[in-house]
Amino acid sequence: MQKKTTGVVAGIAGAALLMGGTTFAMWKDSADVPGATLSSGNLEVTTSDWGWQDVSPDRSGGAHDIDLSDFKIIPGDVIQGSFDVGVTLEGDNMAALVQFTDANGDPITSTADLVDGDLAAGLVDISFDVAWNGQSLPVTFDGLADGIVLYSYDNTDAGTFQLPAASEEVTVTVTATFDEDTSDRVLTEAQTSLSGSGFTLSQMREGAAGYNG
Repeated sequence: MQKKTTGVVAGIAGAALLMGGTTFAMWKDSADVPGATLSSGNLEVTTSDWGWQDVSPDRSGGAHDIDLSDFKIIPGDVIQGSFDVGVTLEGDNMAALVQFTDANGDPITSTADLVDGDLAAGLVDISFDVAWNGQSLPVTFDGLADGIVLYSYDNTDAGTFQLPAASEEVTVTVTATFDEDTSDRVLTEAQTSLSGSGFTLSQMREGAAGYNG
C-alpha cells in the first residue's frame, strides 16, 4: 500500500512539472534587422577680411586697391569693399536665412548701422550687393532685415536660391560714394568708421519652401 501511494505522489509531481515548468517549447524564430547609420546635416559660414578699392568711375587709372587707414576720400570718390563668404548647407529639409548684421547681431537696415562719425553724413550712396552662383543680387538696406533664404543642394523642396553643392562661395560688396556736391570745406578732415559687422546664417523652417505656414 505504501509503494502505491508513493508512486501516485511521484506521478502527480511529475505532471505538475510538465504543466507549470519550462519543459514545453513552442516554435520560435528570429531575423536580424540590417544596421543603418543616421547622419545629421550641416550649417556653417566663414568670412574673409574686407578688401577695399577706389572705383571712382572718372579716374583714368581705373580701380585700384586702397588701405582705408591711409586713403583720404574726397567729394566724388567711390570706394568699394568686398569679402568672400563661404556657406555650407546640408540637409534634405535645410533652409537658412542669410543676413548682414551689426556688432550686436542685429540686421543692418540703414547706412547709420554701417558707419559712424561725422564723415558718414557725406556718404550719400551706400549700396549692398551679393554675388552668388554667377548672379548678382542687389539688396537694399531695408531688404537686409528680411535677408536672403538659401536652400541646400539636397533639399528637394528648395525655393529660388539653391546651392549647387554642399559648399558655395558668396561675395558681398559694399559701395560708398562721397557726395560730389559737398562744398565750402564741409566735412574736411572728418572721419568715419565702419561699425563691426558680420554675416549671419540661421536655419529656418517657418516661411521656407516645403514647410507649412
